[in-house]
Amino acid sequence: MASVTLQAIASVVIVIFRCMINMNGEENKVLKYFGKALEVLAETLFILLLILLSKGWTVVRGRLSTQGTMILSASITFYFLSQVVALFWSAYMFDPGEVIYEYESQPGYVVIACLTMMWIWFCTCNYHTLTNYPDQNKFYGIFFAAYSIWFLAKPIMVLIAAFQLEDHYREKAVNVVLNSNLFFGYSVFLILTRPSTNNKMFPYNVKTSQIGVSETADDLVDGGRPKASSFERTNMFRASGALMEEDLTRTLLDSPQSVTTQNLATWTSSILTLLKTRHTSDK
Repeated sequence: MASVTLQAIASVVIVIFRCMINMNGEENKVLKYFGKALEVLAETLFILLLILLSKGWTVVRGRLSTQGTMILSASITFYFLSQVVALFWSAYMFDPGEVIYEYESQPGYVVIACLTMMWIWFCTCNYHTLTNYPDQNKFYGIFFAAYSIWFLAKPIMVLIAAFQLEDHYREKAVNVVLNSNLFFGYSVFLILTRPSTNNKMFPYNVKTSQIGVSETADDLVDGGRPKASSFERTNMFRASGALMEEDLTRTLLDSPQSVTTQNLATWTSSILTLLKTRHTSDK
């Protein structure tokens, strides 16, 4: 939601900037780079979302490992900073008398390299999630194919723009392709995550409390295969506890005089057995 909002604001700012050029021929650099900065932030947030989903966050796990969180934070921060440096480079280091594309610089090349590495990481995370949770292959198959296109569109377009397109047609062509790619990315995400239509594809119908908590390899047994579904185990124990609680409550309300020491001992034994079974299954 934040990414879409920022991208919408950025698009409005860029449109205002171009309208001002058409009206008086003057370039308002504050508007231009404010709009581009919002685009950078929107793209970074969307990439973060895609990486998190490729790791299975909110789909098959409730949180990431500490190490995974640190690596993800560092990678996203580095990508964002490389984008900011490339933006400042194009604003202050380019010769205004030359027609130079904003990624035709050392920081620009770093941005494209980072985006390519993000795509490789995205592919790796999808592979591991699909391997460990094959029941999610319908969602992750479409997710991987669609967003591989999304990730690669920008690097490919930048290479084509740098070496094949005429200087004066370059920005128009790149803007058309990249904005179409953004629309494609947001549209696919909307379609994939509509619970009313695709609740079997993407498990938003699963309650948050039922999503398994995964700490990297903690959910795996020997051979790299996942344990039985965490939320299925949670449901089983929750249902057993609810039945025992209902039985105890009914007994106390209907005939409190029938509660004996033997009844209490039986209930206590059942609770201890349930807890012991849960502890054993979680190992």
